[in-house]
Amino acid sequence: EDSSRKVPSNGDVIMLSGCKDSQTSADAGVGLAGNSSPAGAMTTAFKHAIQGYKSISFHHLVVAVRGFLKTNGFTQIPQLSSEHSLNLTDAFMPEFQESGSPPPPATRTPVRKAVTIGINYYCLAMGQGQLSGCINDSDTMINILTGVFHFKESEIRRL
Repeated sequence: EDSSRKVPSNGDVIMLSGCKDSQTSADAGVGLAGNSSPAGAMTTAFKHAIQGYKSISFHHLVVAVRGFLKTNGFTQIPQLSSEHSLNLTDAFMPEFQESGSPPPPATRTPVRKAVTIGINYYCLAMGQGQLSGCINDSDTMINILTGVFHFKESEIRRL
């Protein structure tokens, strides 16, 4: 048997990254959109897009995040990735879908999991790759997951 063959995941894994692979994500700094401490530009844009609109679709989320970044002078272009096909008009968080039709029945027991990663690279010099808001971004994402989407702490892994 060929062990190098990729096996699809049983989970619905979705990633919203801060930029294209050929780009670097930027710090937003203090003050942008009410940031009281250093933060990443993409996290700030995500927080701005999701607050008050937890039923936002994948499409509208990506458009809102990219629009916020462009309006505020950032050149990075966030990317949405998934192992499975997505209907971009579906809600980013399916349990908050606003449409009148219920979601299709689950084919397995639903389990929610989230991972946040915050790496500041303190060993690098400022302006040479050191970021100052990554750990704060991880905290912000955990607050969004628990406060907006009602994740339990046990459903979140912070690296």
